[in-house]
Amino acid sequence: MTPPRPNRPRLTTVPATCHLCHRPAAPGVSVLLRPASGVPRSVGLCESCQTGRPRSGVPTELGPADLAWCVLSRDAETLLQDYESGQWLPYQAELRFAEDLARLPWTETTVRTAQRTAPAGRLALLLDNACFVLRYTDGRDPALLPLRRLVDVLADDAEQQPTTQ
Repeated sequence: MTPPRPNRPRLTTVPATCHLCHRPAAPGVSVLLRPASGVPRSVGLCESCQTGRPRSGVPTELGPADLAWCVLSRDAETLLQDYESGQWLPYQAELRFAEDLARLPWTETTVRTAQRTAPAGRLALLLDNACFVLRYTDGRDPALLPLRRLVDVLADDAEQQPTTQ
């Protein structure tokens, strides 16, 4: 019997990663991905993505809203962190727009209509993905919580600022 060579490559098991956020996937949590190529395959999800993603159609399949939701959630959370740390200071018009957005019933139509009057800025950039997610899910879906949290914080701060006439 020969001793194993130290330079010999060895196969190791790599833990599965979440298809949406690339964190370690939860064991036993997998969904069917139907890509544009037409070849469906099973992919893993972490517990957070499985419970937080939009409930569109069949919960065992990744739908078109899931990727838009992933980007929307990440961007809304990052923007909120930037705002709370002082790295992002929204324009006064963005704060007022957030105040209006917080009062709307969230549907694809109402958010798309509001988007037309949105002032240029980082908040307006999130609305395309929000509209796409709202096409497949209800406005009260937990998938929209990161964006709702951001809008609520901005709207609260807008109410506390003095208005100029």
